[in-house]
Amino acid sequence: MSPAPGAVHSCSPPTRSDAAMTPTRSADASSSIVSICVSMLFATGFPLLAAGCGTPPLPGTDSGGADDAPSIRFIFPTSELSRPVCPDFFVAVDIDGFEVVPSDMDAEPVPGQGHWHLDDDITGDYYVVEDPFLSTTADLGGNESRNYRLTASLVNVNHSPLSLATFPASVDTVEFEVADVPDCLGGEGTGSTR
Repeated sequence: MSPAPGAVHSCSPPTRSDAAMTPTRSADASSSIVSICVSMLFATGFPLLAAGCGTPPLPGTDSGGADDAPSIRFIFPTSELSRPVCPDFFVAVDIDGFEVVPSDMDAEPVPGQGHWHLDDDITGDYYVVEDPFLSTTADLGGNESRNYRLTASLVNVNHSPLSLATFPASVDTVEFEVADVPDCLGGEGTGSTR
């Protein structure tokens, strides 16, 4: 399980430049994923996870939580960001106690298996997701910035939702600002509204 924000740790956070927060591309896909994940961890204010305190799990993998109950949480973006997110950004989640498998509308639910949905609460769009991350573009409605809200939900293989009464951590919502400005997180802003 990830350390709580503000928790005391025995190692020092690394120093970094803002350039370290911009993902780099590599011919090796897994290297790119790790680079993006590390960039997102820095951007979310959790540089300790990327320091010498242990290797953080890749998004979507079991981070070793003590509880086996299905849970999902946003790694990036988070509600605690210090700067706005660029309009084109990656969403990354951590999933525990749940095996992500392809959707099948005709299948009977199998406990602990399924996929997740990402709901864009601003546009009303939703995505069926089997990977721990996806690339998306925010709808700024012609403005330079906009407050945004996304919801991630674990669902059964046939898209039926998990019981919130039984599995309250099977849904996570995040609110953050998206802005098309030069210092936005996750890339370079262009300054042109979308």
